[in-house]
Amino acid sequence: MTCRSCKRERFDVSAAEQMCGACVKKLGVTPLPPPRRRAVPCRHCSGLQFARVVPRGFALTYTFDPATEAFAGPTVRPQPEQLRGILEAYVCRACGAVEWFCNDAERIPIGPEYNSDLVDYAGTEPYR
Repeated sequence: MTCRSCKRERFDVSAAEQMCGACVKKLGVTPLPPPRRRAVPCRHCSGLQFARVVPRGFALTYTFDPATEAFAGPTVRPQPEQLRGILEAYVCRACGAVEWFCNDAERIPIGPEYNSDLVDYAGTEPYR
C-alpha cells in the first residue's frame, strides 16, 4: 500500500491512517476524537459538507550556527505530548465559514504562564 504522506510503497501502512509508521511518528498523527459538531446545516449558507480539521501542536526551534554566527531555522517539529485543549475546526465546503470546538476544555491550563484566564459568566448577577 502507498503512504499518503511520503508516497512510497510501504508494508507498514495503516488502513485507518493510510500512512506508514515513520510518517505517523514524524507528523505526530493521532486518531481523531469523535466529532463535536452536531449534524446540522451551516448557519451561514445551509451547506451540508464540512472539512473537519484538528490542528496539531508544533514547536519552532532555531539552531545557532557558529560558522556563520547566525541562527538557522526555524525547524518545525510536532509536540503532541504538550497538547492541552484539543481544538477542532469545521469548515463549510460551500461558503468557507469556520466553527471551532474543543474536545477536552477541562484540560486547558489556566494562568498567565499559559496566556489564558477563566471567564466565568456564572457570577452573582442574574442572567438576563
